[in-house]
This record gives sequence, structure tokens and C-alpha cells, in this order.
Amino acid sequence: MTLFSVITVTKNNLPGLRKTYASILKQSWMDYEWIVQDGLSNDGTAEFIKEKGADYECTKDGGIYDAMNKAMARARGDYLIFMNAGDAFADNNVLEQIQDRLGENTYDFLYGDALEGEHYKTARRADKIGQGMITHHQAMIYARESIDGLKYNTDYLVAADYEFTLRALQKSDATAHLNFPVCAYEPGGVAQQNALQGRIEQFKIRRALDYNVFENAFVFTGQSGLHALRTIFPKLYWMLKAPR
Repeated sequence: MTLFSVITVTKNNLPGLRKTYASILKQSWMDYEWIVQDGLSNDGTAEFIKEKGADYECTKDGGIYDAMNKAMARARGDYLIFMNAGDAFADNNVLEQIQDRLGENTYDFLYGDALEGEHYKTARRADKIGQGMITHHQAMIYARESIDGLKYNTDYLVAADYEFTLRALQKSDATAHLNFPVCAYEPGGVAQQNALQGRIEQFKIRRALDYNVFENAFVFTGQSGLHALRTIFPKLYWMLKAPR
């Protein structure tokens, strides 16, 4: 039986944490552990979490990715999913659907589509990771054994999840796309609030991992264009992202 580690990082976001907890609690697949890393919240988070059966740690951290590293070090599951406060599973059967896809197979990395507000966002193929994130981080599932030794690089404040996924895929022999939404992403997160910084960090990450300099510049330009399209013509942007 597969044990999933659902990892949640939070700080002073009790309403979001309640939403995430409710989503986890409703899952039809019950073999999971909930790991919560709290950055010294003072909004009642500790009192809320006390009776929820979570692996809970409240300590100072160096930011969201440092907190993820702390939580990941405690994970015991076969597969890890990062679902931060405010995010939720797309429906009550996500973990069971992932388990059904696993069956007797072993994958190093699985990823699915995402819901973002009222929109359905289709994931791109894993081999397109050099063009940017293929789906939301909350829709990615990592085999714990496959990412053993990997950590989020806290030098990156916005795109450490991209660098982590790039390196995870370099170690992966077997990947699978889940043709259903895994997460309901809460818009307005760190990446969206700091979109330009995120693109710059992604550019630096690809350069550090020896991606072709011209392709890297092309990707950066394309990402900037898509961001402008989303800002100026959001309906057209979502038409391009819709399932086909």
C-alpha cells in the first residue's frame, strides 16, 4: 500500500490552513501522513493543528523553501506532495486516483493538471521542463527514494521549486502524466506576486545547469510574452491553456 506524505508549509495563514486540512481530510485514500511546517505563526495555528494528527513543527525558518526542506526531512511516505496552506486537492479522490495509476508500477515522478480559480490548466510534457514549470508545484508527486539527497536551493527565493524539479527529473527514469487535475491552486502566491523575479531565477537556473544559451534566452522571452498576454488579454491566455 502506498503511503503519501502531504507536506504543508504555513505562516499566519490559518484560514488557508483550514482549507487545506479540509481537502486532505476528505480524501478517499486514507494512507497518508500530513506534515506541517509552521514558521512561528501567532494566529492560532498551533491550537488548530494540535488535535489534527499532523506531524507538526513550529520553528523559525529561512523562508518557504527552507521550511519545505525541514518538512521533507521528516517525510516517511513513498511519495511526496507539497500542498501549502491555502492550496487544496482538486477533488476528494485525487490520492486514490494517483494510487490507481501507480498500481503495480513504480514511478520516480508523476504530475497532473491543475485548477486555478475557475480555470483548468493542462500540464505540459515532462520533457518540456526546460521551457519552465510544466504544471503547478502542488500537482507534482515525487518518489521519496528518487529525490533522496535533493534539497530546495534557498538561494532562489521564487523559483527553487523549478530548480528542484529540474534536478529531480534528471534523476528520474520513469515519469507519468496524470490526465486529471491534482490541485486547486490558490492564485496570488509567491511566484505570481514576483513573476519577473521568478523568470530571472529560472533563467539563472537553466544557465547553471548548462542549457543552451540561445534557447534559454528564447524561453525567457517567451515567458515574458505569455505573462504580458495573461495580464492584458486574460481570456485569450486561458483559451490557449484550456484542455484540447
